[in-house]
Amino acid sequence: SQALPDGVVVKIPPRHRIVAGVHLLNLSARSMTTSMRLTLDLLHPRDVQTVVAPFRLGYGDLHIPPERSRHTGECPMAGPYEDAAARPLDLKLYYVLPHYHALGDYFRLEIMGGPRDGEVLLQMEGFNAEANGKTFDPPVDLTGATGLRMTCGYNNPTGEEVNWGIGDQEM
Repeated sequence: SQALPDGVVVKIPPRHRIVAGVHLLNLSARSMTTSMRLTLDLLHPRDVQTVVAPFRLGYGDLHIPPERSRHTGECPMAGPYEDAAARPLDLKLYYVLPHYHALGDYFRLEIMGGPRDGEVLLQMEGFNAEANGKTFDPPVDLTGATGLRMTCGYNNPTGEEVNWGIGDQEM
């Protein structure tokens, strides 16, 4: 479940559709049949307090060597935000969903730049096959920051490099 705080919504404009891609990863040694269902909760406009927009941080150039490794990526958002909005960065972060497969064993998200540089928003160690999303209520105010930094850790027991992808690859 990707839940936002009460009164916070992602607005879907009239005559738009949602196109969603999902994948399931079977980590067991046996075949299984399963199903997935996508539902949305609707909120009456009188109950809407805040409209938010989703965004994604990705690390597509992922190259995981054999054994343990950590990979850090930085997303400097302040400059592009200021160019587009003609004002300093004033984002608020409501929800985070880390995503990796069976090799992932570490995740860390922190504020980059500004007076809160290095403040950890979410850190997880180990792998448990759960979604591990986190709702921030109240939201994290990123005013004064320059962006976000994420570090993902992996334990690759194979003798081969693993890259970004689905199936026998990683995210």
